[in-house]
Amino acid sequence: PGAAECVGPEAVHARHLASITTALARLQWKDSTAGRMLRIIASILPPLLATARARDLSNLAWAFATLGIRDFDSAMLAIAREAVVQISDFTEQNLSNTCWAFAKIGLRHDPLIKAIADETRRKLPQFSAQGLVNTLWGFATLVIKGQQCL
Repeated sequence: PGAAECVGPEAVHARHLASITTALARLQWKDSTAGRMLRIIASILPPLLATARARDLSNLAWAFATLGIRDFDSAMLAIAREAVVQISDFTEQNLSNTCWAFAKIGLRHDPLIKAIADETRRKLPQFSAQGLVNTLWGFATLVIKGQQCL
């Protein structure tokens, strides 16, 4: 069976892939072994994203962006599509980190930008100064000049 069909202790879930990817990013592990692991993760990730939590989506985006490897646009776009679906479950930190991640790698996904902007407006009282700065930097970096976001 495919990864999305496994159950039991051998099952692979989006949260596992998010944890592995985040660990690689925190360690700044970018050698060929890490690259192979990331390619495997990116290849099996899309069908698992429907079961991902908002935190997993945000962490995956953050990790890929932190590693600064542009070979994973298809995985990032899959993350963006699922993030739009789950945007109401995103915390201030999830919104901020996701916006920052897409801006960091220069990957613009307009439905995600709009969803983040709308959810940021709804959750503005919950934002820390740093979270708001990171989110606004993301919008500015993705060239949202002249467009109403917030």
